[in-house]
Amino acid sequence: MVYISGKICSFTFLILSGSLSLAGCQTTPPPSKSTPSVKDAFTQDMQRVLIPQLLAANVQNLSGRLDLRIILNRASEPVACEARKSRHPSAVGFPRPQALSQLAVRQCWNMIYPKVPEAFFDADGTAEIHAPLVFSATEYPNDVGHQQRLQYAAQSQYFWDRVFASQSPKSIGVAGFRYQADADGKVEGCLVSLEPSRMRPDAFKFDAQLQQLLTGRCNALDLKQMPGFATDEAGVARGLVGVEYAPWKGRAR
Repeated sequence: MVYISGKICSFTFLILSGSLSLAGCQTTPPPSKSTPSVKDAFTQDMQRVLIPQLLAANVQNLSGRLDLRIILNRASEPVACEARKSRHPSAVGFPRPQALSQLAVRQCWNMIYPKVPEAFFDADGTAEIHAPLVFSATEYPNDVGHQQRLQYAAQSQYFWDRVFASQSPKSIGVAGFRYQADADGKVEGCLVSLEPSRMRPDAFKFDAQLQQLLTGRCNALDLKQMPGFATDEAGVARGLVGVEYAPWKGRAR
């Protein structure tokens, strides 16, 4: 279940072969601005953020159970991320690998979060979220769709590490890199687009200087070591990689 600040909205994330189980929401008492539709919408948005990205980040196919504590400010930016031992009764004897805790915290700092409804903020202007997470690695090795998601996430991380290195974007968005490279991985052309994030379109500001910088860095890449790098019959590699960016991304504290 997830607790949002002092106004309790509970739901359970069960990550089991890519599936999710969602429990009901309760509030004590329900804030006047927090209607069921608002709670439901925010719950679903958090689900869309946490589940796919945590699944894709679990490249080691780890199993375990933990509670992820997230604190967001009024701009819906993470100001604290912490992995804790699960308090659920069924978690007794359930493993919580240190690597899984590190994965959850790392991804917590890398995600773009939905805009937090005003009613969920405490007096200090923060909203505290507790998300109990259950990872199960049962069928992942043979799941083609999951392997594709892992590769897409790995390619996105590859571009982030090499193109966004040392950058602090001033807004939230998604950078699209449409590249063409030769058989040795040398980029022959790269078009970069900057678009709003579906989760936070309100926080996007087009930055021509950033676009120019990313284009230059993309054109200087060697993609031979990028996960999933492949060429066609003509020996040319073409692809499109999307990278989410935000001022806090990768800035784990």
